[in-house]
Amino acid sequence: MSSEIYKLYIPQIIVLLLGIIIISEYFLAVPTLGIISSWARELGILVFSAAMVVAVVGVAIRSIREIKRRTPGEWYFHIWLLIFLFSWIITGCVLTSAHTFYKWLFENFITALYQAMLGLCVFSLFTLFYRFKPRLQLESILLSFTAVITMICGVPIGEVIFPGATALRKWIIEIPVMAVERALMIVMALGVVGLCLRTILGLERSWLGILGALIPTYRRGEKD
Repeated sequence: MSSEIYKLYIPQIIVLLLGIIIISEYFLAVPTLGIISSWARELGILVFSAAMVVAVVGVAIRSIREIKRRTPGEWYFHIWLLIFLFSWIITGCVLTSAHTFYKWLFENFITALYQAMLGLCVFSLFTLFYRFKPRLQLESILLSFTAVITMICGVPIGEVIFPGATALRKWIIEIPVMAVERALMIVMALGVVGLCLRTILGLERSWLGILGALIPTYRRGEKD
């Protein structure tokens, strides 16, 4: 068996064993399982932190490459990206995330960018609805009508146009929207559970990278 096979099956065996241990901890009161499970979680945090460092380095390398190429309409945005990225990292490392200035940056920059992103999503939704207006359906009409009512009721002029705008907006957010949000959370949770089970059982191999796609090839070769 070649070295590539060991690279494929050994990670799957480790994931299978750790997955069984972590799941068993919730059902069995065994101190050893708790210790191993806690160690595995701490190791996962370390791996996640290392992945974040690799991601930052990758983004920086790509931005520097785009700046050197002077990509039309993009390279100056990469300059701003590098400035804000490393400014944010240095501020967090020097002042820590508990500092007032760091919190001010988060509340005034990240929150504003998040709201801008939501605004772009809403704008894209309405443009999509306009482009496909010949295919009007009840679901798309209800979605657009609810979005318009919610936005109008959320601004001061909404109360002037319709006196019960605030109460209507509150009802839409707390009843229909909350029901849909909980349904989505349940579906997402079931999807995560299914993905975890597939990964533990070795059915999901995308996390192995390109080697995961070679498993069927090796198996056919072994049969031949």
